[in-house]
Amino acid sequence: MFYDRRIKYLDYLVKGERCGNAGFIKFEVRDTVCNITINVNGLRTTDSLSVKVWLVGAGQERELCILELLQGKGMMQLLRQNAKNLGSTGIAYENLEAVRIPVSAEREIIGVIGTVESVGQVDREEVPIYTAVPAEVTAAAEPETEVVPEELIVHIQEDSINEQSVSLIERDEKTEKPTAPAEREAPVRQPEECKEPAVYKEKKIPLCDNKWKQLWEIYPHITPFRDEREYLSVGPNDFVILPEKYFRMANNSFLLHGYYNYKHLVLKKLEYRGETRYYIGVPGNFYDREKQVALMFGFESFESLEEPAGIGDYGYYLMRIEL
Repeated sequence: MFYDRRIKYLDYLVKGERCGNAGFIKFEVRDTVCNITINVNGLRTTDSLSVKVWLVGAGQERELCILELLQGKGMMQLLRQNAKNLGSTGIAYENLEAVRIPVSAEREIIGVIGTVESVGQVDREEVPIYTAVPAEVTAAAEPETEVVPEELIVHIQEDSINEQSVSLIERDEKTEKPTAPAEREAPVRQPEECKEPAVYKEKKIPLCDNKWKQLWEIYPHITPFRDEREYLSVGPNDFVILPEKYFRMANNSFLLHGYYNYKHLVLKKLEYRGETRYYIGVPGNFYDREKQVALMFGFESFESLEEPAGIGDYGYYLMRIEL
């Protein structure tokens, strides 16, 4: 079985000069089926228009689709594309060289893809999942990814198959599989009861003089491990409750990837040697490669049902914060 996945940055060019990042494009291919995600952001807030997305390969340039931009942002997902004829362009995935999105006469978005060098490889990747960091970007740098409003997301299905979402990335047993506990078989060492959806509790909201206690009353609670551990379920938009220095976390690519896959983050309180600590947790499965990416984006540890975590275990990558 042939499997290949790539996530590539899109460069924003003005008069041929690169001015910054403009989002990313992601390809995931299984045998002859290719799913494509295009995420454009970082343009001018006055850029509300329809733009054409062009594929370049095999000595030709063909129109793939039309992307709607609203205030400089837009997202589109093309499901179940024929890898031998992407979007009926006549360009095969293995011959794909670049993607080009003209915005105006002097501005355009370019993403260099590069052709597939060989066919028949399993889980061949040029970059880790979550980010396609260019050589000039250091490990400490964060991609300039922004949250795209739901109304900008467009789904295109060629085969009229009722796909739920391409954000839940399916992989075979030889590859990493980040899927929510309620939507897949239990990961390695995860008990049967953890496959059930998380339990939320409704509470009345009294006023409290302690910030954590107030948040505890306001936000829904989640018990993903079915034990005494209980967390607050939050999202990127809730970072306004944190000190201002943490607002930029809403653009953290690793965090956003976990949030889009599992539809929640967690806020955790921990008493450690007489000290109170707080953490933001991103859901995911434990793999050495994802651990390294998590460290690069500031997530220092991983909490799962059992310690230490085993390969494939579901849990949360944690970043310590102040409240």
